[in-house]
Amino acid sequence: RRMFTAPRGQAFITIDYKGMELRVLAHISREEKMKQAFIEGKDLHTYSASLTFDVPYDKVTPEQRQIAKEPSFLTVYGGTEYTLAKKRGISLKKAKNIIESWLDAFPGVREYKEFIYNFLQKYKYVYSLFGRRRNLPDVDSSNWAVQKHALNQGLNFTVQSPSSDILLMAAIKVHGRLRETNARIVASVHDSIELIAPYDELEEVLKICYDEMTDVSIMRDKFGVEFSVPLEIETLVGKSFGDGIELGYGPGGEISNTEEVARYLEI
Repeated sequence: RRMFTAPRGQAFITIDYKGMELRVLAHISREEKMKQAFIEGKDLHTYSASLTFDVPYDKVTPEQRQIAKEPSFLTVYGGTEYTLAKKRGISLKKAKNIIESWLDAFPGVREYKEFIYNFLQKYKYVYSLFGRRRNLPDVDSSNWAVQKHALNQGLNFTVQSPSSDILLMAAIKVHGRLRETNARIVASVHDSIELIAPYDELEEVLKICYDEMTDVSIMRDKFGVEFSVPLEIETLVGKSFGDGIELGYGPGGEISNTEEVARYLEI
């Protein structure tokens, strides 16, 4: 508990990657429309709803956005129309139609999903963007449910493994730069890095984190991967884990609400 509370005169910082799994999916599936949405800074779920329901981007309703959001995570985490039908309280037919419409909107994802399933059935393993391998012999099971689970695990691995590796690469870079300061990383939670920093070094530390976490050059330099989707972060600054005010960033990573943050921290 003490580790997740900043001492007097310091701030607790949570920096989370925004939509990391879907950015990875956009890159590895080479889905151009999804990649372009991220490059243009669009909200992917609103954009997905626009394509899925064939309505203008600025006319998408909150309900349409929420419904269109589901297939993206079902794809990443291996869900099915049964999962969607139960969660949304709709018929299986409607759930399947929503998923199919989403895949029609992003054909690159459909093709990638089919590629992974075919590869896994042939070779009994999958590999990630950075070369990690996972063996999944259950794909040969005579039990359909077990086989389906293995297929979904394979697809999930190709998205989740690179997402984790990107966070680890960022944490290593941030840790190296923080030696210039009195700040420190205290934990990593899912797609986020948790830090504690003195008030008087806050802006410097946040700039270091922004620069290192949004920079994709390490993927090219260490692995020969030209990551084709920009990385974005969301940052919360407060006094303990889960507490704080969200930062606004300018185009160069500068904080746009410095005074608001200072007031919140009572600096």
